[in-house]
Amino acid sequence: MAPLAYRMSADWDGSMNKFLVVIFLFASLPVCLADSPPSTINAPFIETYRKSGKELIYVAVVHHSSLKYPNAMTDPTFKTIAQIFAQTPPDAVIVEGVDPPDLSSFLQFARSCAAANYNLLGKLCNEPAFAADLAIGKSAVVYAGEPSGPSVLAYFEKQGYVAQDILAFYIMRMIPVQNNHAPLTPATFAAFEQKATKDAQRKLGISVPFSPDDFSAWYAKNMPVPTNCLAITTNDTGPGSRGQKPTLLNMLARIDLVMRDESVVTTIQQAIEKHNRVLVVYGASHFVFEWNQLEQIMGTPTWSKPF
Repeated sequence: MAPLAYRMSADWDGSMNKFLVVIFLFASLPVCLADSPPSTINAPFIETYRKSGKELIYVAVVHHSSLKYPNAMTDPTFKTIAQIFAQTPPDAVIVEGVDPPDLSSFLQFARSCAAANYNLLGKLCNEPAFAADLAIGKSAVVYAGEPSGPSVLAYFEKQGYVAQDILAFYIMRMIPVQNNHAPLTPATFAAFEQKATKDAQRKLGISVPFSPDDFSAWYAKNMPVPTNCLAITTNDTGPGSRGQKPTLLNMLARIDLVMRDESVVTTIQQAIEKHNRVLVVYGASHFVFEWNQLEQIMGTPTWSKPF
């Protein structure tokens, strides 16, 4: 499955933690790690790989919250990405959460986010848009690291799940993302659910009805905790169950991660063949699960945490 790349010129408008085997006394200094990925507690951080004249810079991020950082430029994730572009501009950038067919429109969205200082009313202007806009300014190639929607649907169906399960998963996964910007309430949930469902249906290439009442019935049947879906957090949407019996959401997340991380690694391999310096901007938990494959491809990275 080849990644989709798009070039624009500069003038175009939770998680499973593993503890470090090294105690970091000076967080701003690079440290080489040998045997295990760093804890996601330390995110955002950078892992830099160098091999045969190629450089892979992986920014393991904490996803942006406009509630915590009303001025996005004060977010450590944004500051980390900005520093890389200022010091070692990449030739290519791989971003999270963008369906490959949507890449062109996403880059236009990234420009709109930048024009609004990442505070675009009713829109989620997160770090992928920030990295993409900076890439546009450097005439770098932008890649979508995600698998295509139809392939996601087929993959879940092979595991015995149906379209309603996948739609519910997409909605649950988006709840903490939305709550990081404009917290959901019982009064606003129906509109959110319909928007999320419509977007998921478009990406997956299906037209299966799934109303707010359908989702509520699905949730009551399949998700004993948390009892209120609006209380779902990023930790709940990960593959880990924090010592408890995994929920269906945890199990769906595990299946999703396998496919998504495989897609990211494949995209990295293809990008690093074409470019000398590749930047990856993805959630820190993804890096943990990609660690072994990336080490096999690029060797041992150097860890750093500028902010």
